[in-house]
Amino acid sequence: MNHNDRHLLKFIRICFLYVSIQVVFIMMASYGVANNKIKDEPAAEVKVRIHEKSEIAGDQIVLSAIADISAPPVMKKRIGDISFGRSPDPGQEKVMYKDRIKRILSYYKWLPENTIWEIPDKITIVIQSQTISTSQLENLYKTYISEKLKGSPYNMSKFSVRGPVHYPMGDLTLKIMDTNKYQTYEKNVNFKVVVYVDGKESGRIILTAWIDRFNPMIFVKQDMMKHNIIKPEDVYITYGNTANISGNFCSSLNEVVGMRLKQTISANSVLRANLVEISPIVKKGDQVKMIAQKGVLRVSTLGIAKEDGAMGEQIKVENVKTNKVVSGKVISNTSVEIPF
Repeated sequence: MNHNDRHLLKFIRICFLYVSIQVVFIMMASYGVANNKIKDEPAAEVKVRIHEKSEIAGDQIVLSAIADISAPPVMKKRIGDISFGRSPDPGQEKVMYKDRIKRILSYYKWLPENTIWEIPDKITIVIQSQTISTSQLENLYKTYISEKLKGSPYNMSKFSVRGPVHYPMGDLTLKIMDTNKYQTYEKNVNFKVVVYVDGKESGRIILTAWIDRFNPMIFVKQDMMKHNIIKPEDVYITYGNTANISGNFCSSLNEVVGMRLKQTISANSVLRANLVEISPIVKKGDQVKMIAQKGVLRVSTLGIAKEDGAMGEQIKVENVKTNKVVSGKVISNTSVEIPF
């Protein structure tokens, strides 16, 4: 590099340094003007108007949900996040008074001093919720009962609901819990309903109703006396209310025709299983053959039945020759088997 070139390079460096210094001065001057301008401008107005009544979502009461806030974006967000505690339960309301609201706000020392507040003397807050209606629960109950009774006629009355029916917003699902494996679905029947919101269990409800079931039953047409043998013309079949019947009722003619009444019953009474017995084929006082057999040895003698007996029943029989009374099993209308 010759002498002239070195002078040129030195000149360029001096010019570059001069320009850089000028740029720095210009930037500092601009910042000072802008800063003075900001100081001279009044602070942005912050205004908060709290509603007398608010319907909110979520489990926390935040100011943005219960008030209109006018402020720069960052400040508005910060003010809006101020919490006033937990939200009320679905279907309930929460009341807050002005003094409490101001006391909570006083904890936030960063709030601008020039904030304009509009606070009612009292505010009411409710949470957005959905209600399960009584008719919805009654239809659920009826549908379940109908499925269990498989089309058998019934009547439902005295339906009642016990438990919470207000729940948070979301996808609502109801599931009946029927854990009684001995349930007959008659008289006083209750079920537990589990309530899910968005797949999460949110509560349980108890549904109760009186169920009258109607099944075919056998009734007598007229008064009948003890030991009467039942004939087809003595009875009729119609639907009866099982809730009014104690014990097992007879529902088929095959269960009663030819059977004997164990007690006197009045006309239009339902025949229950415990009211009838197999007709005796041996009557008290009948002469019967008393048979005792062991292997090939068979002994028989005459006896007198001391009581009525049906096929296979044990009755007492008196030996005509010895006058001894023994027990034996009726094996025909003329024979009683005596243990050897």
